[in-house]
Amino acid sequence: MHHLSLKIALAALCVLATTRLATTRTFAGPLPWASVENVASRSALDVGPEGAFVTGLNQAWLGHHYGSQWTRNFDEAEFRRLLSETSQMGGSVLRVWLFEGLTPDGLIWDDDPEKSRWGYPGRRHKVTAITPDKLHHLEKVLEIASGQKVLIYLTLFDGNIVSQDDSQRDHRRAEWWNLLNDRFSAGRAFRENVLVPVLDVVSRHRETIYGIDLVNEINAFVGANWFDRGWDSAREFLDRWRPFIRTKARVPVTASLGHHDAVANLLLNRLPASSVDFHDIHLYNDEGTIPLARLVRRYVETSGRPLVLGEFGQRADRIDDELQSTVTIGFIRSAHLNGLAGALAWRLSEWSTSGPSRFSYEGRGGLRPGADAFRRESRANLLDP
Repeated sequence: MHHLSLKIALAALCVLATTRLATTRTFAGPLPWASVENVASRSALDVGPEGAFVTGLNQAWLGHHYGSQWTRNFDEAEFRRLLSETSQMGGSVLRVWLFEGLTPDGLIWDDDPEKSRWGYPGRRHKVTAITPDKLHHLEKVLEIASGQKVLIYLTLFDGNIVSQDDSQRDHRRAEWWNLLNDRFSAGRAFRENVLVPVLDVVSRHRETIYGIDLVNEINAFVGANWFDRGWDSAREFLDRWRPFIRTKARVPVTASLGHHDAVANLLLNRLPASSVDFHDIHLYNDEGTIPLARLVRRYVETSGRPLVLGEFGQRADRIDDELQSTVTIGFIRSAHLNGLAGALAWRLSEWSTSGPSRFSYEGRGGLRPGADAFRRESRANLLDP
């Protein structure tokens, strides 16, 4: 149990046994900390484990361009607008995703001729490169963020691809299996051929990077058996990828926990301090409260790692300005009072064909009242670190 107290473990098991599934989102998308021991210099906003409590927002992907926002649907003006809006709302961090989707944009694969020969057309072996335009667009966004004094929290992969429909889903699952479990050197190829150039860009803009979330809601991969040996393999994945990133770019690294069992998995110490630089959980309810808050606070005090509420939002499936404001105030205050390092709202801008979603802080004609609540709480916490 990694020195976890019996009381906390039993409470976590009770949560696993009794918690109902939260409302399903199409994609759960979720903030890390620049640890003093890992980073040579503090950012311009002076955030970190010893710094002030911070608030931020999730954007994840632009508009309807999940899986294509960095290449064919890149929109510099929209990124600039969203970063400016984050700053105006009092947010210090914007969380964006880099390789979301079953088939992320900007990756060049080789084919596996042996598997194709045996009747598996379209089966790919490993990633051999990242396209120059994706790297250029990432650098452009970091330059814009620096000008707005907003830190970028990069999320690499999305665990919720396990539930996506795709005509090539079986082939894609095999590719992800190899990457996550480092079979046939697929994981190593991604790290060497893709992460190295990405981390070169990150290193040039280190003061603008809040941290890296390797997998959005990694427990989705575990629950769907995309790791060979469950949590053991998930930890081995982190133990391979985290040191590689820290060696190249000196940024704090985690893998976030989501869904109904996020708090339980945290308290069960699924991802111990030896595997992450900070913890990140995602919560959705209509009270704006942290379940088992006293135990969570105790975990923060004893784990040796900061904890961030990387996503929060309402559960009710309706657009309700009053509810969004209540949940925003509740989660930010609860995170602050219980010793968390920060809180990130889901989601700055989210629209469907019929209008803004229930999560979106943007509405028809401008920002919704929840944005004002976010701004007030952000300013209040800056005055009371």
